[in-house]
Amino acid sequence: MCPNWIYFEPLQQRFCGLHSLNMLMQSSYFTREGLTAIGQELDSAEKATGLGSDEVGYNYDQTGYFSIQVITEALHRENLTVTLLTHPDASNFRRNPMQGGAYLINQNDHWFAIRRFGNRWFLLDSALKTRPEDEELMATYMRDYFEAIMSNGATVYMISGRFPDSPADRYYREHTFSTFQNVPTRAWSSSSSSEDLPSTDEILEQLMDRAQKIKSLNTCFSMTLQPSSESAEFTSTSSSTETEKSDLAKK
Repeated sequence: MCPNWIYFEPLQQRFCGLHSLNMLMQSSYFTREGLTAIGQELDSAEKATGLGSDEVGYNYDQTGYFSIQVITEALHRENLTVTLLTHPDASNFRRNPMQGGAYLINQNDHWFAIRRFGNRWFLLDSALKTRPEDEELMATYMRDYFEAIMSNGATVYMISGRFPDSPADRYYREHTFSTFQNVPTRAWSSSSSSEDLPSTDEILEQLMDRAQKIKSLNTCFSMTLQPSSESAEFTSTSSSTETEKSDLAKK
């Protein structure tokens, strides 16, 4: 069993954006209150310029969901830059994602992250029941992975800058393997033999199955989750506006 060096937060309500940010930072760096305050600032600024509604705020809601604008601003305040992977400035990283260090993904209104520790890549998804150490990704499949999920509606953002040094960073700098020795774990294949590695079609089938499960999870949230008294002050959100605004995140 792998040691639990990677900081992980399990999903609570729809705070997947908050969890993803903290897993990227590898600590409970951001808080609900802090992100909500950023959302309120952005809503006020948009209303002042005529971009927002007087009644509806689009940057956060009562379930814990935060927009890409909130996430971008939170990371910007820590000297980290968010760039769409489809943006021309990120073209080299789209061709070879291994050149980057971290990615943030929105798939069916669910945020999760992929981050490099040493030269090993791990899926950081608060909705999963398994530890990140059990979700190591084979680096050579990352381009196919991103292209597959983007073709099915996901949005991928490259995160640039220097993250705080963490126990996971230190551990995997010492316990690392070459790219050719990286073997996918359960998320890709349970085999450690290169002869038994899955085909690209098999990988894409697994990715699409995972995307459908995430979509079902969010449907369940939207049907059953009732706002708590703590979050009554939140305003509602619009997923269509989120889509329109997503390309505002630039380097």
